[in-house]
Amino acid sequence: MKNKITIITAMISFVCSAQLLTEEDKKAHVLAGGFFAAPTSAITFNETGSYKKSFLNGVYASVLVGVGKEVYDSSQSGNRFDNRDVLATVIGGIVSSALTTSVSYLINKKKR
Repeated sequence: MKNKITIITAMISFVCSAQLLTEEDKKAHVLAGGFFAAPTSAITFNETGSYKKSFLNGVYASVLVGVGKEVYDSSQSGNRFDNRDVLATVIGGIVSSALTTSVSYLINKKKR
């Protein structure tokens, strides 16, 4: 069941991100979301052993990074808060967290 949820989440994220990735800026946001989500998920799993917490904390990290970056950008003259940038960052976080959590599951399954 967990594998099915992970696969479905990854598929939805890839479809959504394919539409966003036509803009060069959004590609950087997807990568940034993944960059912060992957280690957060891995550290959470190593500390708690919980796949759910691992996935969610990775996504939360990407939300925090995305919103933080947009708040900073909106404080600059001529810029505004862009919801699509936050969405791109979170999509990167979802994909990265799903992959990190899935790899953690597979590694843990082999140890048993």
